[in-house]
Amino acid sequence: MRKIDFIQLIQDRAAGGDVTNDTLQKFKENTIAATINNILTEALYGGRNMLSNVTFGFAYTALTGNYYIDLTATPLGSSNGVKTVVDDCGNTYFGRRTFDQNVLMTKIRPLALPEFFVNDSRLTFSSEPKGTSWTVYMTPDFVEMDDDAEFTCPSIDQIVSVVVDKLKATNNEPTELINNSKPDKG
Repeated sequence: MRKIDFIQLIQDRAAGGDVTNDTLQKFKENTIAATINNILTEALYGGRNMLSNVTFGFAYTALTGNYYIDLTATPLGSSNGVKTVVDDCGNTYFGRRTFDQNVLMTKIRPLALPEFFVNDSRLTFSSEPKGTSWTVYMTPDFVEMDDDAEFTCPSIDQIVSVVVDKLKATNNEPTELINNSKPDKG
């Protein structure tokens, strides 16, 4: 499902199936995207909600330059958003969290399989990885995704439900304290 279609699904569910211009003003695309990022961040860092897995697979078939992959989606929380990389031979690669940690650990203990680190949208292996294609398991930054980018995950219904609940909980419209049958003054 494309990102924009996912946002429209949430707008539809939040409106109860009748999306009007008023509904679009209440539940704006950027507000929904930010709310989704909030929920993914809570789940990524161990927040208590119903989402147990917010890591999605992104497939890549070629390395660029010196053992790195330019990611099509920015990981949420930079290096914390990428959990593992699996190649087509079944090898699993684990990440180092910072560039400094990568340099230090490479000098201390070289491993049979390279590890990786993430800097912005670039995933770099510490040495040449095995295999010819890789699946990067990460939590994407939903706000940074293109509207036409694919957003697939096993828990779409759960995410929709949590987002709609949060949107409705924060939709505080002003209420008239005194009902005098007169229009309110701006």
